[in-house]
Amino acid sequence: MTVENVTDFKFDRWTLRYRNRDLETEYMEHAPHALIRAVRPLVLAMMPILFVMAAMELGGLISLPAGWLSAVGLAVMLAMLLLVAFYASAWVEYAVLAVFVGTAVLMLSTAENEADFSRLIPGLLLVVLLSNYVHIRYIFGIVGAAAVMIVVTAFSFAREFNPIYLIDVSLYLVIGLLASISISYTVERQRRRLYAQVKRLAIERDNQARLALHDSLTGLPNRLLLRERMGQSLARAKRHHGQFAVLFVDLDDFKSVNDTYGHNVGDDVLRQIAQHLKDKVRDEDTVARIGGDEFVVLSEHINDDRGAQIAAARIQDAVAQECKAKSVRDDTMYIQVTCSIGIALCPRDGDSLDDLINRADTAMYRAKRAGKDQTQFFNSEGNDDDPNSKATRSAS
Repeated sequence: MTVENVTDFKFDRWTLRYRNRDLETEYMEHAPHALIRAVRPLVLAMMPILFVMAAMELGGLISLPAGWLSAVGLAVMLAMLLLVAFYASAWVEYAVLAVFVGTAVLMLSTAENEADFSRLIPGLLLVVLLSNYVHIRYIFGIVGAAAVMIVVTAFSFAREFNPIYLIDVSLYLVIGLLASISISYTVERQRRRLYAQVKRLAIERDNQARLALHDSLTGLPNRLLLRERMGQSLARAKRHHGQFAVLFVDLDDFKSVNDTYGHNVGDDVLRQIAQHLKDKVRDEDTVARIGGDEFVVLSEHINDDRGAQIAAARIQDAVAQECKAKSVRDDTMYIQVTCSIGIALCPRDGDSLDDLINRADTAMYRAKRAGKDQTQFFNSEGNDDDPNSKATRSAS
């Protein structure tokens, strides 16, 4: 399933991951850009303040409650957030997480007693809060905050602090952890809901545009999209003095297929023929369905009549492929049809969209009169002796 045809936009309640893997992958590619917009202003505003505070502490001008090491540590953490904001990738996210935990260890290593430890609590609480911004997924914040708390607990036991004091510190940090997790969970959940809604609307818009420009039965471009692409081809031909061909394709005696086997079988055959045509023509060419059993192929970069005949031969081979269908009694049938093709070349046979389609249509009817399963070039003089107007069975 691709993102374009996603129908399930739900996500897991606890991990907040979308159930559809393609949608989750696209969201994770989109998320760093959202992170840049959200974090960059805060980081840019806080960085100078913290660096100035750290410099003043080092110069003995001020005495911060948590010490100069805390100020430098927080500045380093914000610098890592700035790195995430401007360059988001997996290794950067894990590096930030490691720096957060490492900074907590460094800050705690300077605490020799409970008094020193108390001075570092505000900084540690800020570490817990900031850890929820390491990655746009709140689950990373939980990991970072939990790692910090484990470090705090380990150092407390290593210093043999009073158990009651340890309980107070842990409670203090747990409250901060719960608050930060609650906030980050709510923010990410709303962000994912908004992204899913925007994606749903975008997919619906694309589907509506596709329906407006494509045939509902075969999925091929319709007359409106064909005219748009012909306009682009005409502009290129005029700009580069090139040439392209318009091939009007009409299935021979297709009415008998509908009358004999029913319209359901006829529709199935049309869908298969459309797929055969798409498989046979070049990627740069356009196959459009403009009527019941009428198709138009826009063949780019045709240098001469021989190139147009080769393109027509590919089309006739595609149409002539057997189509497998089921009857009303569920019997398997193999149906084969032929087609008549009229060719108009731009700019030789016209330089407007309507002229090219009409003249290719005229050439197609001439091929019908010549015995069907034929290819006919448009002849402006209507002279059947003109070599360009002879009905021929194209051969590759």
